[in-house]
Amino acid sequence: MRTAAVALLAALLLASPARAVVLLDVDFDAGVDGFTYMDDTFRGTAEPAYADGVHLPAGGFSGGGLSVTLGGIDDADILGMSGGWDETFTVNTAEPYDLTLRYNLSQTGTFETDEFSQVMVSIDGTPLAGLGPDYLDQITGDGNAGPAQTTGWVQFTTNLGTLSVGPHTIVVGGYNNKKTFNDEVTDALFDDIRIETSAGVCGDGTQDPGEDCDDGNTANGDCCSSTCSFEVSGSSCDDGDACTDPDTCDGAGTCDAGGPLTCDDSNVCTDDTCDSGSGCVFTNNTASCDDGDACTTGDVCSAGVCQPGGPLTCDDSNVCTDDTCDSGSGCVFTNN
Repeated sequence: MRTAAVALLAALLLASPARAVVLLDVDFDAGVDGFTYMDDTFRGTAEPAYADGVHLPAGGFSGGGLSVTLGGIDDADILGMSGGWDETFTVNTAEPYDLTLRYNLSQTGTFETDEFSQVMVSIDGTPLAGLGPDYLDQITGDGNAGPAQTTGWVQFTTNLGTLSVGPHTIVVGGYNNKKTFNDEVTDALFDDIRIETSAGVCGDGTQDPGEDCDDGNTANGDCCSSTCSFEVSGSSCDDGDACTDPDTCDGAGTCDAGGPLTCDDSNVCTDDTCDSGSGCVFTNNTASCDDGDACTTGDVCSAGVCQPGGPLTCDDSNVCTDDTCDSGSGCVFTNN
């Protein structure tokens, strides 16, 4: 009885989806949750006097949040300001992980059109891509005459790929390329940061828990369906060889080759072969043929068509017959 119970439990565990491994899950309601603020975290900036970070007990999406403020202070022209909050987390198993967070970027309405502010996030010093190749979001000045601009709260999710075993560092913050007056201020707010094992994406080429297969696409007809399950045995597929037909799935993700493709164009003036890449190939030849006219002889193929030869000689060496030729039957010898 105990053996059966153990076996049942093992089967249930194998059948159940793996629980997500959570590396980081913070909401900043009670404080900074281990994060540390640093000036000049992005793009090699060196203007610490124009960057600051604080915890706002009611500044998050819900409850507390982290804030990065750039610019302001005075009317000096400053090029390049950044700041961010960093935290180190540890990976025990190398596998794909997802990052989810919320941000809210805002900019006062006094920035010129050549001045912009960005939300930036990096993992181990490498900026993540979002709306730009190395930033999540951006606001550009509207000409020093408009209202304050904001993205509002945005939830961002990305797959970080496979992280190696060991410590890793995340930095969340902001960057401003230029400010010229004390009323040009950028604020970047962050909340609800979570890093956990990837839920898996069908079609990414990696077989995740719950997937029968993952061939790197979400197309049907290749024995691994659009939902990453095996297509039923006997369903149509393509084994990649144009000279086999019909190819069918074996029900376990493999496309079995069908029989040889019949290539026959019923033309004696072509040689019929098959190319595994393109299929049937009909190549013109110069074989002997019959043009259908019994009054020609020595017919030969040219350019895929049977060309007539010379005229057939009809002569029975009998002066008492008239020698002619009928295109349907050939020589005709009529008594005279």
